Amino acid sequence: MEQHVLMKQNARKNVGEIYEVIGNYKLSKHHYTQALKIKENDSWVWQKVGNLEYDHYGNLEVALKCYEAAINTRPTL
Repeated sequence: MEQHVLMKQNARKNVGEIYEVIGNYKLSKHHYTQALKIKENDSWVWQKVGNLEYDHYGNLEVALKCYEAAINTRPTL
């Protein structure tokens, strides 16, 4: 993957993390989702989205799918 694309994906991840820290989970999830559109096999982002879905939205089924996606992208988790 080209360097500028990875930088864009990392920027989305960082912004998502900032919004998560300040409690704006909707924007956090948006930026994490945008990061996944750039690089779908990022286990860290899948885990973060799963945590948001479980901890803040109570969507257990969606959280489980996110965790499974994280495991599928990185079986050593």
